[in-house]
Amino acid sequence: MSALVLGLCFATAFCAAWFGILVLEEGRGGRARTRRRLRALDRPQAADESTDESSILRSAPAPAGWLEPLRLLLERAGEPVGVAAFLAISATLAAAGAALGSALWQGEATGLAGAAAGLLPLLWLVRRRRARMRRFEQMFPDSLDLLARALRAGHALSAGLHMVGEELEDPVGPEFSRVSEEIRLGLDIGTALSDLARRADVPEMPFFVTALTIQRETGGNLAEIIDGLARVIRDRHAMNGKIRSVTAQTRWSANLLLIAPFAFGGSMALLRPGYVAPLWETPVGNTIATAALVMVTVGYVLCRRLGVVQV
Repeated sequence: MSALVLGLCFATAFCAAWFGILVLEEGRGGRARTRRRLRALDRPQAADESTDESSILRSAPAPAGWLEPLRLLLERAGEPVGVAAFLAISATLAAAGAALGSALWQGEATGLAGAAAGLLPLLWLVRRRRARMRRFEQMFPDSLDLLARALRAGHALSAGLHMVGEELEDPVGPEFSRVSEEIRLGLDIGTALSDLARRADVPEMPFFVTALTIQRETGGNLAEIIDGLARVIRDRHAMNGKIRSVTAQTRWSANLLLIAPFAFGGSMALLRPGYVAPLWETPVGNTIATAALVMVTVGYVLCRRLGVVQV
């Protein structure tokens, strides 16, 4: 029974560390750098009163309410679950984990480790969001090609967006269909496109929305502009693929650095519980375990940063 409890403790600690690293990388990733660059480009225009207030390059207003980031995360992940239901699921898992840990092994530490199970839905949601946005980024050039062909055939912009929504699958299709439906129901095109850029958190989306906004105000060959943007996006994806292949060894080394201590500690807790018991039964062991966890986390982050190419 104690071996099972130790395994649960290691699993929950690993999930909590992994979630924290994902959140850290989410804020320091390429998309965050792109948004900062775009805001920096737009900052000199902020003092100009004649500048359009609906510029997509301007930083978005502060979210309304502390639950707004979670609602946006659910929306970007494509999950139909509401914020209240998601919080209820997380709270249920946390309570069940804490109760299970306390029942199997008396102690506050085990109960807290079991309560970390409430982070599992959030961890899964972050990974789901990243996978969906990566899929959106891969399909985005095809959607631009289809939109450009629709415009060359004489269709209006709203009709072209509707065609993209009908022809392509999730996640691109439903998002473009939503924009087309909002425009059909009377929402301003700029507002609908701004909402699309907020939901689709990909680096190229602000450029696409800005190109459509500028073309509506100044005119020009929109199909040619969209074709050029699609070519640029494909070239960028090809370059990113080369960079990922070159830095694959560094990223796998970082993953091994993170997984190996937990795998070794969990296996030893199952096979020889008395060998690793001093890590949580003695003050010195607690200090060593905490220091090891901090050093592994710092080493993982630094190793991953070595594989990041600033472009």
